[in-house]
Amino acid sequence: MGGSAFLTGNFPRLSPALYHSFKDRHTAVLKTLYTLVATPIEAPEKVDHGDVDFIVWKESDLPSHDTVKTALGATMVNPMDGPRTSNYAVALPGDDNYYQVDVHVCAAEEEFHRTMFFHSYGDMGMILGLIARGVGLHLGVHGLRYPQPPHPAWHLSSKFDEILPFLGWDICRYEKGFTTRAELYQWLSSSPYIRPEMFTSANSVGKVKPDRKMYYDFVEWAQKQNMLPASTTSLKEAALDHYGKKEEVEAFLRGKTAQARYKAAFNGKLVAEWADVGQDWRSVKNIMDRVRSECGGDEGLSRLVEEKGDEVTPILINLVRTAKVDCGIGQQ
Repeated sequence: MGGSAFLTGNFPRLSPALYHSFKDRHTAVLKTLYTLVATPIEAPEKVDHGDVDFIVWKESDLPSHDTVKTALGATMVNPMDGPRTSNYAVALPGDDNYYQVDVHVCAAEEEFHRTMFFHSYGDMGMILGLIARGVGLHLGVHGLRYPQPPHPAWHLSSKFDEILPFLGWDICRYEKGFTTRAELYQWLSSSPYIRPEMFTSANSVGKVKPDRKMYYDFVEWAQKQNMLPASTTSLKEAALDHYGKKEEVEAFLRGKTAQARYKAAFNGKLVAEWADVGQDWRSVKNIMDRVRSECGGDEGLSRLVEEKGDEVTPILINLVRTAKVDCGIGQQ
């Protein structure tokens, strides 16, 4: 979605009248191929359109790209397999003129509804996501996540009707709709967790390319507002309690920490040194396997490292040297 997917041909922007005509025509056609078909709500006060976007879903027996191409009356296609966006070029009157139709296939019905929300009102989803990032969370089409680098972000919720109120946005106001950008911007800025410094040029949220016109306009608008200081609540940490994930995340991080300590205490380099076998890595492996077997596997060894702490090294050295003898390594 976003236009300009083809390297050949001219793709002039579409007037609202042409856009709605094409959207209505293609909606009717695509509904014969998919179970759910819709176009995200357009950005308020939009004067022209770069393409026509469709979000679609069907549980099984998806139509081929050629079938969709024929149904749309397209002459070119950039096909993408799986739940992704394929681009179709439909000819316009004039020499080498086209307009682009993007068809995003969703993997599940729930994803269809999430995608429809997140791509509504132009760059709204991008703005929501970047504001959420400003308070330490990840918000995207799949929902809200708790970042914990270098580990994968922890999924908190996929339900936007729960996520928006938690982040301070009135979902009832969203459901009433926005007829002007000013109305949308007021709603976006209504979260008590927005900090004015988010929108300075020195901040990653404030750095935006002008070709993202709506987002660029919003940042400019936000920079001129007299925003109140943000809530002092640590939203990132509050999210774990709110979604009942605190114990899960803490247990995961404890496990990762224990795993790191185990690898630091018992690894091939140390075993080679303790067993005095140089770079005979086959012997190193045999010794390590023997030690693991004696101690109840990786789980048992990890538990030993946790229990003994700084005192574990002499114990491991003794285990390694005993295993070397038991394996017959170094004996004539």
